[in-house]
Amino acid sequence: MRYSRASLALLLAALGLAAPAGTTRALAIPSPGGAPPASTGVTSASGIWRWQNPLPQGNTLSAATCPDRNTCYAVGSGTVMSSHDAGRHWTITFDKAPGTFTALSCPGSLTCYAITDTGPGTVAILGSKDGGATWTRLWHGKQSLEHLACPSTDACYAAGQYASALLTTTNGGATWLHRTPPLHPVAIACPGTATCYTPLATNLITSPPPSVAVTTDGGATWTARRVGIPRGAAQLDRLACPGISTCTVLAYGDAGTLGAALALRTDDGGTTWHRQSLPRQAPFRGGIITCPTLRDCYVAGDNGVIRGVLVTTANAGRTWVHARSLPFVPAALACAGKDRCLAAGNGGALLVATSSWAKRTQVTHNALRYQTTNPSTALRAITCPSKNVCYAAGDFGNAVKTIDAGSHWTALGSSFAHQSHAGSITSLACAGTNTCYAGLAATSLYRAMVISTRDGGRTWSAKPGSGLASVACPGRSVCFAGGSRGTMQVTRNGGRTWTRQRLPLNGKPYEIQQLICPSALACYGTARGPSEPPPHPISNVGALVATSDGGRSWRVSYTDPYPFSLACTTSTDCVALIAGDAIHQTTATIATHDGGRTWTKQTIVPSGYWQSVTCSGTTCHLAGGGGRIAASHDGAATWEEESTPTFNALNAITCTSAGTCYAAGMFGTILSRRVD
Repeated sequence: MRYSRASLALLLAALGLAAPAGTTRALAIPSPGGAPPASTGVTSASGIWRWQNPLPQGNTLSAATCPDRNTCYAVGSGTVMSSHDAGRHWTITFDKAPGTFTALSCPGSLTCYAITDTGPGTVAILGSKDGGATWTRLWHGKQSLEHLACPSTDACYAAGQYASALLTTTNGGATWLHRTPPLHPVAIACPGTATCYTPLATNLITSPPPSVAVTTDGGATWTARRVGIPRGAAQLDRLACPGISTCTVLAYGDAGTLGAALALRTDDGGTTWHRQSLPRQAPFRGGIITCPTLRDCYVAGDNGVIRGVLVTTANAGRTWVHARSLPFVPAALACAGKDRCLAAGNGGALLVATSSWAKRTQVTHNALRYQTTNPSTALRAITCPSKNVCYAAGDFGNAVKTIDAGSHWTALGSSFAHQSHAGSITSLACAGTNTCYAGLAATSLYRAMVISTRDGGRTWSAKPGSGLASVACPGRSVCFAGGSRGTMQVTRNGGRTWTRQRLPLNGKPYEIQQLICPSALACYGTARGPSEPPPHPISNVGALVATSDGGRSWRVSYTDPYPFSLACTTSTDCVALIAGDAIHQTTATIATHDGGRTWTKQTIVPSGYWQSVTCSGTTCHLAGGGGRIAASHDGAATWEEESTPTFNALNAITCTSAGTCYAAGMFGTILSRRVD
């Protein structure tokens, strides 16, 4: 089965978050010993590709905890961040071997336990005794474990809504007992070594009335305590238990008011529960909660928009106030005491707050302006017209620029977002450092369009206009733009006027999606055509166009399936990526060595999903899903994978004449490396 480009993009986004199976090894975080300096990237063990945006890193963070007033940890996609000054400064390490951290509990300043996703249907429980400097695999198996609670350095509980067992240890993970779990636990909190609370799922046919299961004997037996709301009134979600008898459970989806959030509190070990209404102006579809003291609790939720909602109480829940919105929807909250807290989420988003969230410091710097932590937001094109100047652009009107070889990236102005209709940029080309073109993919609301700037990105105009999707500039005055129904236009006066060209695809249902011009006379383009007939109804056929005389005449070669990325080592030697097999996670390639007259299938590219290929001389690079990059130094004859500091899907890659390469992708990811 083959997939359309849109389907591939969605799958690649998912692959960027997924983690391959691997054996746990040491993670190079310096052992704590006072406040470490702020890190600007990953350690040297993480490879030659380094973070440029976001900073200090852009991997998704999924769990966080602060075991004391000075120590905080945040973990996520191959990433462990540690702070020993309550979040002011962080040390960061990335290692692909443990996979994606999904849960974290640190009962001591140096002792931590974590759950990692190691592959389809399998998880591992890891332990660290040195503040995350090294991790040891304590358990591994096929269990859907999602939640972790460790009330002491020796005792730990691991649970999952659909796990067949509750795992417990009392000896630091040396041995684990498989106990019968309560009925579909959706979270777990253990304020004592033998006492735990777990809300039970309420949305299943077998679900009891809304209840929280309680154990006081280390998980051997559980008692379901009803929380006092009728069946179907709300879904129980996360909880926080600051005392042995005190817990607050978050619930949402009230039947009377769709989306209204509730808090349910017990102060007698779950025997009785008191309903507390959260502010009506803060409806949640789900949320997370932390209670650093018996009186102080903080709740952050998702209200259906890109910003999160934060509500707080300072009087044990008698009153809750809508404190503020957050710049993103956090996946984790943690507090080092009530006055210093942090929120973490997608794309490395990390916010530190003081004075009970009254003051905020946005720790993560992301040069993008819009929806930077949305999983579907990515940079999709990047180009460098000089060794110092580069542009990158992507979804929702996001575009950034550097003028100092990547030392600093800044967002382009609102004029760009206005002209792009906040669409998805998939093509960039520059005829000099100040004159650039951006190609927008077609959407259900807008036709494809190429927009341009003549002042380095400060202002943009809708020229050459709609119906075009891609652009390439072989010189300062000459640019080609291609688009729907085989349209090709050319300018030979720096963009002042554009004229149509005759192509064999003119008027046919093919959209030219990428153009590349390795010389003033040679240009190539990829085109996606109509959907294939059954048995491949969701893929598309395609075509490649080529000229060797500066556009006076064009050749066409039809392909099945369609090509989507193209690079050339010379004016006559090029390689194209074509849509491959989504089931087996492969990308096929074809190549030409005669200027596009003939194309032949290649088998030399490493297996996997590759989104972009680029060549500079005989050096070529591939970028794709899972943060993968491969390099060839012999004109794409052989390839070798390179180490990168991310699992984020990479959509575009380019290299400058000075030997610096950049890759761009999910969450505004920009990586760089110097090619010797």
